[in-house]
Amino acid sequence: MALSPIFRALRVPSFFAFMVLGIVHYSPLVFAQKPTPSLPSSSSPTLWRFGLFGQAAWSQHTAQFLGSANAIYQQDPYFNDLVPMRLVSNPFSWNIGVLAEAPLLEGESYALGIATRVGIHSLAATFSSSLAYPIDASPVPNGNLNFTFQTDALFLNAEPLIQWRFVDKRAVLMAGVGFRTVYRETSSQSRTLTSSQPITEALRQMVEGTEPAPIAGISFGRVITTALIAGIAWEIPLTSSGALLLAPEILYSYGLNNITPNILPPNTSSNGANTAALWRMSTLRAGISLKFAPEKPAPPLEQNIERKADTPDPPKLAPVLVSTTENANNKPTNDTTTKPTTTKPTTAQTDVRVRIASLLGVEADGRITENPTLKVEEFLASSSRFLIPYVFFEEGSFALPMRYKRLSAQERKDFAPEEIIKSTLTKDHELDAYYHLLNIVGFRMRKYAAAQLVLTGFSDVVKESVNKTLPLRRAEVIKAYLRDTWGIAEERITTKSGGARGLSDVIDAEENRVVEMQASQPEIFNELRYEYTLRTVKPATLEITPEIAAPKGLAAWSLNIDEDSAPPAGADIESPRTLTSYEGRIVPSVIRSSMQRFYADTLPKSDSLRITLTGRDNASSVGRDVKALPLEYTSLAEKKRRNAPDVRVGTYWVFCFNLNSKQILVDERVQSAVRSIKSLILPGASVNISGYSDTRGNIEKNRKLSDERAEAVSQLIGLPLSKAGSVEGKGESVFYDNDLPEGRFYNRFVRVDVRTPVRPK
Repeated sequence: MALSPIFRALRVPSFFAFMVLGIVHYSPLVFAQKPTPSLPSSSSPTLWRFGLFGQAAWSQHTAQFLGSANAIYQQDPYFNDLVPMRLVSNPFSWNIGVLAEAPLLEGESYALGIATRVGIHSLAATFSSSLAYPIDASPVPNGNLNFTFQTDALFLNAEPLIQWRFVDKRAVLMAGVGFRTVYRETSSQSRTLTSSQPITEALRQMVEGTEPAPIAGISFGRVITTALIAGIAWEIPLTSSGALLLAPEILYSYGLNNITPNILPPNTSSNGANTAALWRMSTLRAGISLKFAPEKPAPPLEQNIERKADTPDPPKLAPVLVSTTENANNKPTNDTTTKPTTTKPTTAQTDVRVRIASLLGVEADGRITENPTLKVEEFLASSSRFLIPYVFFEEGSFALPMRYKRLSAQERKDFAPEEIIKSTLTKDHELDAYYHLLNIVGFRMRKYAAAQLVLTGFSDVVKESVNKTLPLRRAEVIKAYLRDTWGIAEERITTKSGGARGLSDVIDAEENRVVEMQASQPEIFNELRYEYTLRTVKPATLEITPEIAAPKGLAAWSLNIDEDSAPPAGADIESPRTLTSYEGRIVPSVIRSSMQRFYADTLPKSDSLRITLTGRDNASSVGRDVKALPLEYTSLAEKKRRNAPDVRVGTYWVFCFNLNSKQILVDERVQSAVRSIKSLILPGASVNISGYSDTRGNIEKNRKLSDERAEAVSQLIGLPLSKAGSVEGKGESVFYDNDLPEGRFYNRFVRVDVRTPVRPK
């Protein structure tokens, strides 16, 4: 919204402005999503790309030349001065061609690669200029010679590019150089005389005329011109396998030299100044690419082939260094001494040396452990979904937005607030509980028959202040739903208008198109409390240092982290899983892999992990190193069986704040939460308090504001310093969608985590 005046000032066509604004608008949604690890598959696509592209282009010209090469005029001093050419026609052009992309370096959610594009670019433009010219024998010019230059050309383009992929390798930043030469040219220039004095026919015949530009001297020729290129694209899979992709893209090329080499006249003007002629062209392009990503071939590195015990190594393999010993069951032990296998090299083998130089575990607090044991432990935990008592409306509308859930009569009979929690524990459903707000209120109003409800409608002062009836109509819509769907008696619901409110800010206005709800009993808007199993992983991150030496050149490398075949005690027996894989052509110095996210939602299915580093050289010889990572899984059932000491984790998200405020909105619900938190702060307990803000405003100010909010909650609880694990602001939050008013409300909060020891019975 704020970019529109900038585009208008730069005279960028609305087509491009629309595309740029669209990318800016949706990028918060895109970048807020956490990337997921890619699991290898026999049919998974590679990062190689082949395809076609088509773009609309808008060119910016900087032109200063005379526009005539006739020898008669070159001898005339009036034609030795350069004149800025005025662009009078600049229609959209097009750019089409083919592309190829290849990866160089791949991480878990990023990649570095190269690309090349070859295509045809059109150009159509008309320039004009005017020079003073003597019509008669007067020593002072008393007329004008007007030049008009028209061109319609096709250029051949070649663009080598460097690409950086991020956001799970779907977003692509591009930078490189473009080379251009003319393929076909149809250009001409014309001259006309204008003057207040009479112009003789002889003079007109001598001066005026039209000729093809190559004859006149303004021709593109066969010279190659260059430009700097930068752009961004977003790949959208069109098929489930990801083999076919559509990529909207925007690129900008900045011209470095003249697009035509023989602009006249010479560089020295009539007054002796050096006025080098120029015609530079820069281009803004927007369009789409249709790409094909070939499937990965049968694994050349054999990392996914399960081998039985006593099966001999396949031929043509280099000596393999393995960092684990094997027993009769082919199960890695915890011996991490690097030993060569006894496989005898064949004549086809080469010396591909592969080694996992180090395996470190990094804790959340920064502590490092060498060759760690991965510990997965379950805890009984409780958390909540805080209900803000607001329903937001679209501009100028009193219709209930579709994102708020409405139930049929049968669905109402089966509805229970506790059931919707089950679908809100995953990331993409965090606001689902809030969108059932009216159903939760209806359910609780039926449960607490004496409760009264007040609905106050508001409009925003920016665009809705003229409509005096809109606030009340919004409140009446909510009343009608509670009455018709939930059978709440009308006399229990009071509706009123709060009028227009807010500041003259567009985003602030979104939060004021609202109906506020107040209940006579706090139970109506109490938080939704639920219990769940919290699974923690220590160390949270692995740092792996790979070393590969390939005298004949490294063709490819890969690193796999797999679960081994034997399941841990208490786990379901299922086939081993690949947790994550990395591959590329250039070996990184360190590979970092987060282990916390692998087991946050799933159970371990093995008592060890297998880390396999593989390298293949240009002669197709393979080297491999394997390390075993022990895994200890402690379930709730195991701790209960042993009657072991435990910890219960309680999380509270009940402290919401107004915009730019550090003042806690203290009501009965907040007071109830404070009482619950205090009841958990027993001997040996620890408390972590984290403050957050939405993404509006200055990042540093938001960080400070989140600090102040965390401190305010700490003071409200009366937290003893000895119990405080940490009290700090985390800055801006993207837990919820900042493009929605309810998302911004939920991002302005303080989270309190209490870890309370549980003594054995």
